[in-house]
Amino acid sequence: MRDVFDPSRFVRGTQVRLPATGETVTLKGVTPGPFWEFLYETTNGGFGQLTLPEGDVPALQILDEPDTSAWDGDPALFRLGIEARRIRTAFTHDYAAVAVSNVQPLPHQLDAVYDTFLSQPRLRFLLADDPGAGKTIMAGLYVKELDLRRSADRILIVTPANLRPQWARELKERFDLDFDLIDSATFDANPSKNPWDHYHRCIVSRDFLKTGRAKEAFIAAELDWDLAIVDEAHGYTLQIDARRFIDKKSERYKAAESISRKAHRLILLTATPHSGKDASLWSLLRLLDMDAAGDRCPKRVQVPRHAYRKVPKEGMRDMAGNKLFKPRHPKTVPYTLAEGTDEKRLYDAVTDFVQTRLTEIKGDGSKSAAGFALTTMQRRLASSARAIRRTLERRLERLDKALDDPEAYLRARMERAKAKGKPVIDFPDSDEAEDLTEADIWKMEEDSLAASLPGTVAELEAERHFLQPLVEMAVSLDESRSDKKLTELLDVVQELKLRDDRTKQLLIFTEHKDTLDMLVEVLSADFEVAAIHGGLKLADRIEQERLFRERAQIMVATEAAGEGINLQFCHLMVNYDIPWNPNRLEQRMGRIHRIGQTEDVYVFNLVAENTREGKVLSTLLKKLDRMSETLPDAVFDVIGELFAGVRLKDLMGEVVAGERDPDEAVELLGGPGPELGEKLRERAEMLLAENALASHFLDWEASRARADRASERRLPPGYFERFFTDAITAAGGKVDRRLDPGTWRVARTPDILVAKSRANSSLRRIAPEYTRLTFDKSILTRPRHGVDESKLPPPELCGPGHPLFDALVDWASERASEALKAGCVLIEWCAS
Repeated sequence: MRDVFDPSRFVRGTQVRLPATGETVTLKGVTPGPFWEFLYETTNGGFGQLTLPEGDVPALQILDEPDTSAWDGDPALFRLGIEARRIRTAFTHDYAAVAVSNVQPLPHQLDAVYDTFLSQPRLRFLLADDPGAGKTIMAGLYVKELDLRRSADRILIVTPANLRPQWARELKERFDLDFDLIDSATFDANPSKNPWDHYHRCIVSRDFLKTGRAKEAFIAAELDWDLAIVDEAHGYTLQIDARRFIDKKSERYKAAESISRKAHRLILLTATPHSGKDASLWSLLRLLDMDAAGDRCPKRVQVPRHAYRKVPKEGMRDMAGNKLFKPRHPKTVPYTLAEGTDEKRLYDAVTDFVQTRLTEIKGDGSKSAAGFALTTMQRRLASSARAIRRTLERRLERLDKALDDPEAYLRARMERAKAKGKPVIDFPDSDEAEDLTEADIWKMEEDSLAASLPGTVAELEAERHFLQPLVEMAVSLDESRSDKKLTELLDVVQELKLRDDRTKQLLIFTEHKDTLDMLVEVLSADFEVAAIHGGLKLADRIEQERLFRERAQIMVATEAAGEGINLQFCHLMVNYDIPWNPNRLEQRMGRIHRIGQTEDVYVFNLVAENTREGKVLSTLLKKLDRMSETLPDAVFDVIGELFAGVRLKDLMGEVVAGERDPDEAVELLGGPGPELGEKLRERAEMLLAENALASHFLDWEASRARADRASERRLPPGYFERFFTDAITAAGGKVDRRLDPGTWRVARTPDILVAKSRANSSLRRIAPEYTRLTFDKSILTRPRHGVDESKLPPPELCGPGHPLFDALVDWASERASEALKAGCVLIEWCAS
């Protein structure tokens, strides 16, 4: 293609090719006009003249142009400009974020960020790597890369409430990224402003965002988001009907739809995208492109490879090619409730009450309240003597209160019944319950037990007469500490020799606060015990995690610790209560089976074999044990899909309600005993094969080679330090080396940079002074326990990505533009 005609390029010294003869000549004189006249010199030293109409001048092909540089540019500015452009160029390639972050990323993390995320200009992605893979590190690296490239000013992170401080802490400590925590106090502090427009980098709780106040303001905000990251995305659910159309969306999911619409880039993070149903996976993929997905779930969900990645733990390696994850060893610890004991009589009596009495009570909450209360009582019965004791005591108190003033109680029931037949409390089904916090679920359970009281005085008195001896039996059993399940736990503690080896730590999961309290009381006699549950404030929860990390030998936790907490310093776990959602087994295990774990992981599952629900759960657990022995360790990655056709939560509910015989339920799981059965084994092998095909192929050797090349080409910190000190002085600032090695103090930031940052935006404000800057990451990560270090202000890592450094790069590039055009002569003096 012919270049656009530029007459100014035809000057003395330009080398051209003549259109008629093709001869190469050098112009010696040019006279423009209607007819251009050219005087030229040939290659053999001869001279000639050519006259061309103005329209034919573009036919002269320019081969070489004379050097018009004056070579009189300011040498100091020229060097600053060259260095600024070299730094800017270097940090658009070669793992820039790695160089300026406090992380040592692994091959699968580098692959996600540099080969997958950054290759897409409009990223819409579901990252489903196994638990413990470091998805927060991957997200942070991507955010830092966008920050270095000036490609994302507005970033939103949505996460469970208890993980907000953890996200903020890791982004600051590892990547030097500051984020604001948005909550109700933020809205109260700025009543006249929309916080979603005012704050540019935010971390918000998913349950706060779904509230009417926050969601309405979010939708009304004028500014969109450059990037949104949704953590623990499996918590966003919807339901489909028989025709596979969307039937109902959770409030969280509605909020996620708003995020999807207002975010240019979107990353969903979850280790369990399937959750036992194709609709769960489809609902997440739909958020990536709602227009393309529509409102009907296909019979077979096709996973788009460009928008989905799942790397199993078994495929993850370190830079030396070693496996990152230690083996997992699950072990079912079955026990039986001895016939004729108080424990067995209590279980049988409460089970009889649940099935024959409670199912007949409709209460104001109709069938949903009774059903919710039914499963609540049965699960607490299976949990511990303490849990069922507290449940029965609270129910007895409600009965006594109703009998103290039966007329008022019955009048209130009648008034509620007149409310168009609607329940006073909207009790969720098993899917909707997944959208609630643990504290909300506990409140719902108590409300359901209250709403399902009998409807006549005679029934109230009859139930009280029936429950009174059960309460006494539960109290006796609880106070004696003789229930079989507790005995089995203490045997496991003895088997693990925790008393003999105080370096060993144990994590215990239960589903009920009353059981947690009992376990803490019992175990505290011999061990220091930490505890996490849904009733704790965030600060207290963080403090308990720190206690377990630094001193406590045992932590007892409810499902509140099942997501986002990193406890890889512990390798022993007991499931005191077995969840009815198989995916939660993997999520719990992921708290300790994660990157950084140096020991094999041992998980003990306690289950009573001769109870209705225990018979089903015992069968499930034994089959999982056998799978781990005969199939690859990756079988844990497909637990939810393996039993997807069964819907364990619904199956357990039917068994507890007496609607399905336990033996029939066991057959649905592949028959009694640990044997897998032909169908179950075939399905497991098929899922493992499909998972292997769908899993992202990871070439750790290529990642290591690329990381090594990037490290070799990377500019040393000394270059940044020299450029920084020269540039800040040239711009009118003042910088001095501190007495502590490797650090600097900016006594005065150049006024032009401070003013410019304030005029542009509040996102990357430049301070008038900086107390302690360093270009050495080792100083940033050095422990501050020493007396000398503890007295110093905390160091701040400077370099690409730091607002002041980036502003100096921009200033030097702009200020030196004329010097770079003119060029200059640099002379290197060498001592003889």
